[in-house]
Amino acid sequence: PANVTNVLTVTDVNISNNGSDYICFQSLTVVSDSVILTVYGPPDSITTISISRNTVTSCGFTVQWSDSYSNPVCGSVWYTVTVSNNGEPVIDSTNTSLTEFTATGLNAGISYTVSVIASNIAGSSDPMNTTLMTDSNIGIPTASPNITEVIPVTNTSFTVNWTSVDPSYNYTVIWTSLRTGVVSSSTFPGNVTSYNVTGLSDTDNYNVRVAAVDTCGVRSSDPVTVYDSPDFEYCISYNDGPQLQLRSNFTVELPRMSRRLTYFINYTTDT
Repeated sequence: PANVTNVLTVTDVNISNNGSDYICFQSLTVVSDSVILTVYGPPDSITTISISRNTVTSCGFTVQWSDSYSNPVCGSVWYTVTVSNNGEPVIDSTNTSLTEFTATGLNAGISYTVSVIASNIAGSSDPMNTTLMTDSNIGIPTASPNITEVIPVTNTSFTVNWTSVDPSYNYTVIWTSLRTGVVSSSTFPGNVTSYNVTGLSDTDNYNVRVAAVDTCGVRSSDPVTVYDSPDFEYCISYNDGPQLQLRSNFTVELPRMSRRLTYFINYTTDT
């Protein structure tokens, strides 16, 4: 019949298929002292790879294919998917039992070749290839959010408010210590446009940004500096007496004396 790939005549008691422990066969016929096995072959090549346009973004896409074969297949079938650009694999040999695959981490506006091979224990099909291009904009925010106000609440917290670009985006508030360079962040859904940042150091200054986040990228606001005054130390002395060294955010209580004195404050900044 048309779906038979080969016929083996087995006279040896120890049946093997290229060293494996079993043979995948469709029928068995005993003829005299021989056993005739009608053996299944590998799956046919996939005939169509379909792409749903609403899955194509600037960083990926989803492809689907059919698992119906004109030849019967033996056992389970798995698929090897390769995504390449100009012949160079970008996603190399991903095996899946599903009939769809989502590629991620690609570049915007680039043409890619998708290759799908069907395999079973009998072997593999020829590859089916298709070419598609990622979108240039989908998945990247259309604009950056705008910080409308930063309000110091205490010496260790502030509130940042911003305008929403699109409620379908997430928004990430990012604050960076100007003293240590440590970066912290917190992410919110698109209906949130305000956040109270707490747990800060009272001897530090911070840059704060707000970024709109989509599936393929981010767009960030310009940074706003919070507590934009340099942290400094200073000393006071009078009548050549002892000096008092203080930090920023200070209150100076001058000594009470009966005569008029002139006081000098010297300070140095950390910046």
